Amino acid sequence: MEKTVSLTMTVHEVITIYPFLKDVFVLHGFKGITDPIQFNTIARKITIEKACRMKDVDAGDFLDELNKSIRKRG
Repeated sequence: MEKTVSLTMTVHEVITIYPFLKDVFVLHGFKGITDPIQFNTIARKITIEKACRMKDVDAGDFLDELNKSIRKRG
């Protein structure tokens, strides 16, 4: 089974499973995830899709980048 991230997953869930993706989030303006308080509160409730809307990031492109990073790590 191929590992992938979906838009309905929470930011916290994705980074907990794939900690190396934190850098991708930060590169796209999601700097709040580096704050442990925000990571353990807001990131637990917000989906990738909603976070992208809030930051005006193209959700499809962002999701593709996350999943490409996962495939590269194998």
